[in-house]
Amino acid sequence: MNYSGPWGATHQGYLGSPESGQLVESGSFYGHAPANESVTVSGTSTYGITLCAEAQKLDASNLTLVLSIQPPSNVMNQTSVAYGTTQVCLAQTLP
Repeated sequence: MNYSGPWGATHQGYLGSPESGQLVESGSFYGHAPANESVTVSGTSTYGITLCAEAQKLDASNLTLVLSIQPPSNVMNQTSVAYGTTQVCLAQTLP
């Protein structure tokens, strides 16, 4: 999370896809400065795992909030809207 104002974030981890997979991890974080949070999604699935995260600015500023999921791939999304919300998902298929 890259944002200097107040923010809230939630995450959900699935075995398989969010549409049909089993939810195995979820939680929320709150902060008032840039932060990195570690999340582990584990379990057995022939379809892989998916991690989805959503973050919201908790103020009316027009500064940009950047939400990203890193390694093994980097995915990101951002918003500059007052009280804006952004979401990212990362699916990791198994070999």
